[in-house]
Amino acid sequence: MSKQPSPPSSGYNSPGSVQDGTQPPYKPEDFSQQAINHGQRRINYRLATGGLELVKAIEAFQKAIVNSSGGKKIDFTEVDTAIAAVYKMANSVADIKPPGCDPS
Repeated sequence: MSKQPSPPSSGYNSPGSVQDGTQPPYKPEDFSQQAINHGQRRINYRLATGGLELVKAIEAFQKAIVNSSGGKKIDFTEVDTAIAAVYKMANSVADIKPPGCDPS
């Protein structure tokens, strides 16, 4: 098993972010609909892909547990239900009515 690098303890600073002291990859003073839409697309992408990557990691752990000596005795029904919910939500983040955006 290869060792994965540890995430930085101070938080993630993407290139061009305000945190790393360079100019952000957008104009903060631009409140146009096009700029807002572009920013929302970036947020949606990160929400969807981040959730899916987390689910892939959980599925890998689940598979390792199932393949262990006592793992076959464990009921993963609740885990499977939660994983299915995350897949559904991640795939609907960029939908016309994203989760959490329904005012009713």
